[in-house]
Amino acid sequence: MEVAHAQLSSLTRNFIVKYADDQTFAYDTYEPIDNNPDKLPFFSLLNVDNNRMKHLQFMARFVLIELGNGYADISDRKIKGFINSEKTEKGMGDYSYEKTAAAQSVLKNLTAFYDIFKDDPILDENNGIKELSVEYFIISIYTLVRHLRKYYVIDNAIKTILKEFIYTFFQRWKTYDESADNDLLSFSNHRQQGENDLEIRDRIIRQIFFQYLKDNNLEIIEKDENRAFSELERIIIYRRDKGLCQQCLKEGKPENEAKISWSKYQADHVIPHSKGGKTAIENADLLCAYHNQAKGSKTVK
Repeated sequence: MEVAHAQLSSLTRNFIVKYADDQTFAYDTYEPIDNNPDKLPFFSLLNVDNNRMKHLQFMARFVLIELGNGYADISDRKIKGFINSEKTEKGMGDYSYEKTAAAQSVLKNLTAFYDIFKDDPILDENNGIKELSVEYFIISIYTLVRHLRKYYVIDNAIKTILKEFIYTFFQRWKTYDESADNDLLSFSNHRQQGENDLEIRDRIIRQIFFQYLKDNNLEIIEKDENRAFSELERIIIYRRDKGLCQQCLKEGKPENEAKISWSKYQADHVIPHSKGGKTAIENADLLCAYHNQAKGSKTVK
């Protein structure tokens, strides 16, 4: 990250430094400023200091996640390439990147993240939240918050529920039995920064969150009300059908050709909703986009 930080003409570097670095630079007077007034309060939540520019590294990874529409390779190598790709001749002091959709999404997601945890009594000028100490766990919370903010109403009640869920998940994660808790074992084993590991962790924490809501008789309001499968139902359908398009299998395609990623799969009514089919797991198929569109019935993307 130190090498990337030195790329003063990179628009992405400037955005990351503005909102994640401890210091800033006044180009009008050409002098450094020790306390950066633009640094996001989100970083005060973390029990991770900014040694070796860890906060900037987080910010870069969040932007890559947005550019990948949820999942991406967020390795150090990708960060370096991402920052170098945005170098321009007159980039020094140019903060225009923050106007992009990806940058705006990061800022909104981190504001939502902060609002969930800002009242934790552990927080003070010297301490972050102890549960927010491990990078891949923090990134997994980000992807969960990102998804919920995009598709659901996050009111004060849901913020409280989310905070309690994260602390419950953390305790389970730190005390799970490897021989009995396959979800947490898989979550822990997929701790790398590749796209596949990111997606697997997100799917696991999301499934456990929606199961937590169900077990505690809690509800979350979808932003777009429609006659569609719930998040938990979609997860169960995906797992039941092992990520394989059922119509592809019926046509005799091998499993490696029928496999559909979580982000691209579509849950469809076997008996169409328009013909009285119920929105229930028993009346659902996992389909690829091609077969779902060909069928011409109700879909959930």
